[in-house]
Amino acid sequence: FKQKTAYEIPKRDWSSDVCSSDLCSSGVDALASAALTPLLFLAAGRWPSPTAYWVPVLVLILIVFTVAISIGVSAVTVYVRDLRSGMPLIMQLGLFLTPILYPISQVPARFRTITMVVNPIAGVVEGLRSCLFYDRAPDLQYTVIAAVASVVYLIGAFLLFKRLETGFADVS
Repeated sequence: FKQKTAYEIPKRDWSSDVCSSDLCSSGVDALASAALTPLLFLAAGRWPSPTAYWVPVLVLILIVFTVAISIGVSAVTVYVRDLRSGMPLIMQLGLFLTPILYPISQVPARFRTITMVVNPIAGVVEGLRSCLFYDRAPDLQYTVIAAVASVVYLIGAFLLFKRLETGFADVS
């Protein structure tokens, strides 16, 4: 029997590839949108409230959670290829479980913390709703729970990826 060896992933300098990807294009779009935002506020005759300083913090939590889910799902999809077909259904289910069209106050009080831990986007959406629509600072408890849960998911996804990556070449 031939001994199975793990495929060694070559080390690359990713810094030269960054601007050749869609990341650079998305970054330019984001900067253009950010530059035009003051003009939109000027046209609307309304400036952001002082609680708008929470928006970058909440967006950072959202980015951390999104990266965590992306890393985890990409690692598992190598082994479970049908997951790619099921992702639209899973995303739609996640949309209904996230309080976007309804406030978190409609979730029973005993399930709110669990909702924030399982789905940190719920805390981010509730925080954005509070600071942008109601001119209130987001609930600090929900924001901290969402941030901690997102970081835990990111660490877990990274560990999962590192654990599974040794077999990527054998499966592909």
